[in-house]
Amino acid sequence: MMDYENIAINPIKSGLVVDFKKLRDEIKRIGRIDFAFVAVPSQSLYGLPMADMHNLGFDIIVCPKRKLDSQKLEDSVDMSIIRIGWTFLRYEEISDVVIISNDFHMIEIVREAEKQGKEVHLFGLDQISSALKSILDPVKIHKVPLAPKTFLEGE
Repeated sequence: MMDYENIAINPIKSGLVVDFKKLRDEIKRIGRIDFAFVAVPSQSLYGLPMADMHNLGFDIIVCPKRKLDSQKLEDSVDMSIIRIGWTFLRYEEISDVVIISNDFHMIEIVREAEKQGKEVHLFGLDQISSALKSILDPVKIHKVPLAPKTFLEGE
């Protein structure tokens, strides 16, 4: 389960993009991939390498902004990831959960997964929430692979 905006936006400023092929291959080393969801806020769809992501087995979930009150809008990405995560945690066949995010909101799904005896693996960047890092075994924390923007454009 990936929080696209949380992971992909900052590297773009440095001319880097998520290397989805390497990411998929690193996740495969953990185990078989049954479900791979990338939650994307609707305003971030432009420029998204959808065909590449889909061909590598990542399903895209578009998350619209939701109204909190009459004037404030909020992304629904975190809620979507948590809701989907809770649903899949019910399956006994799933032994490992991979979360791709820097966001402390993922603590809820990490705790529930561990409570149910699932192994949790986190892929993030240098900005992983300290609260999130503190509840995970450091061996289960991995760096999201990045590549120069031209690397993926040429494929």
